Amino acid sequence: MVDLLRPVLDQIAKLWGRIDLMPVIRWATVVQASPLRVTLDGDLEPLALSPQTTVPSLSVGDRVLCVEQHRRVTIIQAAGLRDVRSLPDARYAIGPSSFTVTAAASSWQNVGLSLTYTPPADLWVDVEVSAEVAGGTGATISYTMIGVNVTGGLTLGPDTPPDGGPVASQWTRFSFSPVHTAIENPTKRVLLPGGVETVFTFWARRNAVPSAGSNVCNYSMITLRPVRWA
Repeated sequence: MVDLLRPVLDQIAKLWGRIDLMPVIRWATVVQASPLRVTLDGDLEPLALSPQTTVPSLSVGDRVLCVEQHRRVTIIQAAGLRDVRSLPDARYAIGPSSFTVTAAASSWQNVGLSLTYTPPADLWVDVEVSAEVAGGTGATISYTMIGVNVTGGLTLGPDTPPDGGPVASQWTRFSFSPVHTAIENPTKRVLLPGGVETVFTFWARRNAVPSAGSNVCNYSMITLRPVRWA
């Protein structure tokens, strides 16, 4: 009889091994902060080993969501405002129907358009920032560049284009010819610290000779769109 059941028992053992490798989502409670210890819901004792975690600064009593896989536990989320708080609406700063770039060629000019944003004090927010214009006019061999200058607690990452703007935290995104009419929408992804005011300011420059004269840019706008809590 045992020999007849052996293939069935082997198959059950293989299936059980596969089930053991499948991830299971479980809630747990933090019972010790350092070293980190949690008790899974339904268990009477804390786990013998500290779980891995993707959530910083956990405290005793925090409720956490865990992935249990092959006797390993990883904390992937903490309960609270991070789970339910909606992202802020997009913010816009719209300039006049046109502005004139009068600075000498290759010199940056603040055109007086800015957008200020402060995330909630307890959360960082990942945002997309874009600068837009609808075109411009000027000397036929002159080109205009626009950019965004950043002040406040934000430090841009190493992927910031090294354009040599007005300050180190400035980036520029594109240039357009005087007869260009399509709206440009270059986007930069940045991380804003909670509770810190960050100011985004629209800048422009003529990127070619002649140095005399001026260029006109039409319908400038800065857009800030929150993407996720970080």
